[in-house]
Amino acid sequence: NGIRLQVAIMPVREHVFFGLTDATFPEGHDAMKQLAASLERIEEDLSAALTATGIPWINLRPVMQSALAEASIYPPTDGHPNALGYDVAARALADEIGGM
Repeated sequence: NGIRLQVAIMPVREHVFFGLTDATFPEGHDAMKQLAASLERIEEDLSAALTATGIPWINLRPVMQSALAEASIYPPTDGHPNALGYDVAARALADEIGGM
C-alpha cells in the first residue's frame, strides 16, 4: 500500500543509564551485570535483524543519553520518560522522518 516502515528503538531507562558508565558494578551486583549484558545483546540482535532485512531504524538510546547529560528526562519514581524526555525522542524522530 505504499506505507514505509521505520522502527524506533526506545530504550528502557536502565539501558540509558548503563550506557553512561563503563557498566562495571560493585561485587554482589550480579543481577545488574546480567541485565546490562542482556539489554546490550537485545539491542545488538534487533539492530542486526533490522539492518539485514533492510528496514530503516533509529536507536534513541544515544539521543536519550545525550539529553540525560543535560537535564532530567526521567521522573525519580517511574521508568518512563517525563515530558522533556518524550520531547527529546519526538524531536529525534521528527529529524529522522524528515530525512526519509
